[in-house]
Amino acid sequence: MFDYTKPLDQLSESEVTRELAKHVVRCAELDAADAEHERMVKPSPPPTGIWPGWSNAPPAPLPADVRLEDWERQEYEGRNCDLISSSLIPALRKELMAEREAAKITEADRQNWARFRDCCKRYGVPNLPAPAESIAIFLAEESQGNTAATLETMLASIAAIHLALNEPNHSTSILVRALLRACRDEDATKANELQPTER
Repeated sequence: MFDYTKPLDQLSESEVTRELAKHVVRCAELDAADAEHERMVKPSPPPTGIWPGWSNAPPAPLPADVRLEDWERQEYEGRNCDLISSSLIPALRKELMAEREAAKITEADRQNWARFRDCCKRYGVPNLPAPAESIAIFLAEESQGNTAATLETMLASIAAIHLALNEPNHSTSILVRALLRACRDEDATKANELQPTER
């Protein structure tokens, strides 16, 4: 196993030679996979419906015998996503502008977002894109003194920011939904306690 913690001047000649040989073999495998990919790519079909057709060569599945490292697969899939975006975006400019216009952020959204961002900073969790855990801890804090309806408004602000910035939105995750359910149940319990008892 190659020791990447060693400074380069401390590596033995055999270690360097062995690692270079492995890289040469791996590069040859990837070159062969690229060649096979090009061979498998078929001419793009004519545009149909709202599909504008490929702006470049379309993605093709990897040959069954090719195995990629995790980072290689992420890179490969990322390139395919870029191909799809580059083909769709030019054909959907008007619709994309309409969607951005519809996703306008209100002042209330900005205020709720500032509170959410401060909460994430306190707990050392990401706010954009926000995982379910970031949203849940924020709502758990805000549940002290706020009703479930207010929490849902705050949650809608977080979702609106993510939508406007085209970021993954986890506001509907099961953890967040469960927390809101608990808040609604607590609100219902408090409301029942405030009702006068019949004699």
